[in-house]
Amino acid sequence: MLLLAISALLLTGGAAALSRPTADPHQPVSFWEKESGDMSSSFHPRHDGNRVFYARSLKQTRKGAFRFTALGLPYNAVDVDFKKYGVLGVFYKGHSAGFIPEAQSVEESAAGNLSATITLGCYNATYCATPPYDPSHPWGIYVLLLIEKRSLVAPIKTLSVTTAFGSAPAPPDFFPPKPPTLLTVGQQSRHPSATFSMPGADEATIYFASKRDRASDGGFLRKNIQELGLLGTVEIRRGSWSFEEQLDPGIYYVMMDAVDYDCMGQPGCIGGYSNMLTLAVPKPSQTYRGSVVVLQSVQIVSLTLHVTPLGEKLPYTVCWQLASGKRRCVSGAVAGYSWNSSADDQLRVRLRGMMARTKFTWYVHSHAVVSKTANTVRG
Repeated sequence: MLLLAISALLLTGGAAALSRPTADPHQPVSFWEKESGDMSSSFHPRHDGNRVFYARSLKQTRKGAFRFTALGLPYNAVDVDFKKYGVLGVFYKGHSAGFIPEAQSVEESAAGNLSATITLGCYNATYCATPPYDPSHPWGIYVLLLIEKRSLVAPIKTLSVTTAFGSAPAPPDFFPPKPPTLLTVGQQSRHPSATFSMPGADEATIYFASKRDRASDGGFLRKNIQELGLLGTVEIRRGSWSFEEQLDPGIYYVMMDAVDYDCMGQPGCIGGYSNMLTLAVPKPSQTYRGSVVVLQSVQIVSLTLHVTPLGEKLPYTVCWQLASGKRRCVSGAVAGYSWNSSADDQLRVRLRGMMARTKFTWYVHSHAVVSKTANTVRG
């Protein structure tokens, strides 16, 4: 069993705790666990990777590093009667998969040190090999304890917590689920498809992410998931799936998640995330059309580039030659919003100095895509 000692300074402010007639060292403190769970991504621990705080009042929970809203906790401090109780919070940096925090005891020394003992029980043998501390994860585990103020000896000056990491092996008759296998992924006209193997699964979901980054549970980070599809019973049994929706062009990382509700802990049960495959969705072929309208009355030439289809912002340049022989260019951008629709952009330039018949050429990514010759002088 590995022991980890963590210390932090107490937040200042708040009323002093009620004292008892005697002040023996290591007095037992009355407490109970209010709640525990996973920290949100907004939590930023200290350099030691962990934190422990004690708040005597509602005001203290709303200021400083113990601010519940800043930490992203679901806990509501308003529910606490701070005339009777204080809140002791212990926060661990790292992954939470497989670990459950449980408060074993809380003691107080005559010198004013409040010490808690927390056991991180492990229920998943896959993650029990090492403690949950992991610098690559910006979040972790928290546990909140309600401390009965009347059981305290003196005002709290320092805090400490002892953490024991323990493992709870799975029962002999328990077998971890077998992940589904993603065999192939493809696309037709930007409609994705997949083949897979997940015999016996009751539910399955396929995910398309813009990055391969994964959370501690094995799934993609939510912020990177661009599209997902829910598979029906027929598709699961058939081992193939196609999507009625279209994906935007780009590179996607694909993974499946499956569960078999009728098979838990037995050999051959299907469950969890599959392997990851990559899907490239190319841009559809595009057509370009340029048009020139000469407005002699105002000595202006209107230049329009029409692109079909376009689902992104497309910079372009249009160039022509003046009567003096010099070349002149202007730049613009076509704003497209759908890869199933067209878009256009219009530029206006002065007519002055152009040749009688002027050739206008539009360039995209330095390549000429379309040219148009127009009479720019009144015939």
